[in-house]
Amino acid sequence: MASASCRVFMLLMSVLSAVKGAPTLFDDAKYFGASSFTDYLSKAGLSSMLKQPGNMSLFAPVQTAFQSLPAAVNQSLANDPAFLKNLMSYHIVTETVVSASFVDEELLPTVAGAAVRINKYNNSGKEITTVSGSPVLLVDMPCSNGMLFMMRKVIYPVPTGSAFDYVAESDNFSSLLFAITKAGLSQLFTADKQTVFAPDDAAFARLPPGVMDTLLDDIPRLQGVLRHHVVNSGTLYSAGLYAGQVLNSLQGTLQIGAGGLTVNGSNITTADVTVTNGVLHTIDSVLFSA
Repeated sequence: MASASCRVFMLLMSVLSAVKGAPTLFDDAKYFGASSFTDYLSKAGLSSMLKQPGNMSLFAPVQTAFQSLPAAVNQSLANDPAFLKNLMSYHIVTETVVSASFVDEELLPTVAGAAVRINKYNNSGKEITTVSGSPVLLVDMPCSNGMLFMMRKVIYPVPTGSAFDYVAESDNFSSLLFAITKAGLSQLFTADKQTVFAPDDAAFARLPPGVMDTLLDDIPRLQGVLRHHVVNSGTLYSAGLYAGQVLNSLQGTLQIGAGGLTVNGSNITTADVTVTNGVLHTIDSVLFSA
């Protein structure tokens, strides 16, 4: 049964949809300052969808969000129409939702096809809600054709597979992929609600001489090392990581360092890569359990 607050929002939505000239999702996203986002929506041919009657939810990144994207992503937004449309579509949920109904780890369908994941964190006493890792700044702004949310970050990337798929398809995880395959643990990296701390090729190259060969000759030990990089107790984006936090990996404990930027002393070099079964963070050293 819908909560009282949800019923009130639905009633307000029905009233707004009946009012001629009431602001649409596209109108209000632009009004609240997401002009780069609405410009991209127009360029992608999605603005008309967001101006028509319907029941959708729009997660609109604030103006400054695009400045923090990697240069290559902004270049693709400018020059790759298919990439642009896919990423913009990932911000449009195909149903009207309200924050009061959000459930941790809930998956919401989007126009892009891939789902966005809702997470609710208590970070040192501060409640934070994220959508595929992007913190929600403003919630529940009803428009004539759905509900608008303002986001701190662009919801990127659009996931195309599991954590294992991401490792297998990336150029800088060949050593990790070889180790996972050798250990017979590919299925381990497909469990839902998973957080993976993935050492890149440079991390494996930093191992002392002979260590990798020793691991490859000792499959049970190799499996233990790999399991130490996996947390299956929830999807932990950077918004849910904080200094002093202790996580249980599949092989031992992991401690998050200052600013949520390290794990057991290893630097998180790329955070918040959304995969279909959770999130992956790239780290710069291989983790060994005590």
